[in-house]
Amino acid sequence: MPRPPAIIQSLTIRPFVEESWCPIGASMTSLIENRMFESKPNYEWDVPTFMREPESTYWRMVSLTWAMPWFVMSVHWKKTQLLQSFLIGSDFDLISALRSMAGRAKLASLACCLPEHRPERVSWSMLELAEVWMGTEPGDANPRPLCLDRKKRAFGGPALDELSGVTLSKLVARVGDTVPATT
Repeated sequence: MPRPPAIIQSLTIRPFVEESWCPIGASMTSLIENRMFESKPNYEWDVPTFMREPESTYWRMVSLTWAMPWFVMSVHWKKTQLLQSFLIGSDFDLISALRSMAGRAKLASLACCLPEHRPERVSWSMLELAEVWMGTEPGDANPRPLCLDRKKRAFGGPALDELSGVTLSKLVARVGDTVPATT
């Protein structure tokens, strides 16, 4: 029987269900359908039962099925002071994850892994991000996620391209701050 769709949480892949720890929501459907992160049973990590969280599967390796930007986000949970890292497959899923943590977590770090396509290979680079906003790009009235680096350069769109002339309308999260409860 095939495994249920899953979300990667640190070194953990959890079955996709809305849980109190991080209810990602409906936007996760695109990631699940397109399988941004994938693993195989032979890459499962045999963690002793007493160390496992209920309903969790642990992996030694996952693969990327698309050469598209994705995010690495670390948060400190206020209640437990636990530092936890997440791999997130798209900017809209990043917004959903942050909103689900509102008031309960401090954004410790955020980076985007960016592919650079070259003939017969892909190179990867990391872009350290400082803020996540909802806003609009020139000529488009539809709000979308926009990310700012420490130099306040804006990045957005499916390829996380550098943008100019954007309008920032609502702060979603800032590295070093508790995720606002009003997002």
